[in-house]
Amino acid sequence: MLEIRVDGVVTAVCKKRGCWMQVTDQESGNGVRIKVEDGVIVFPYTSMGFEAQAEGVFEAIKLTPEQIEARTVAEHKHAEGATCDKDEPKSPAVGTGCDLPPVNEYVYLIRGTGAVIKG
Repeated sequence: MLEIRVDGVVTAVCKKRGCWMQVTDQESGNGVRIKVEDGVIVFPYTSMGFEAQAEGVFEAIKLTPEQIEARTVAEHKHAEGATCDKDEPKSPAVGTGCDLPPVNEYVYLIRGTGAVIKG
């Protein structure tokens, strides 16, 4: 278990429940998703663009072949301009098809235990 802290700018937030936010380093452009248990911490959608500090446990979640296929289909639908489908398969960590990062064998994230948004 690797506990870490990240600092950066909030570049994305879950629109439905505020259960995740993307924190991105402005210099490198690299970012990571901070995911919390629904309702325990809520990241306001209006926090985008503000500086944030977040801490938690870094995780690499290996996807099953079925999850990879579902994510690939959802990503192609989204890229073609389709609207998000609430019934699309969910990944174990990030949400519906329109919330998905690029398809990979793993999903990398931080299971958030705390965060401060400066704004």
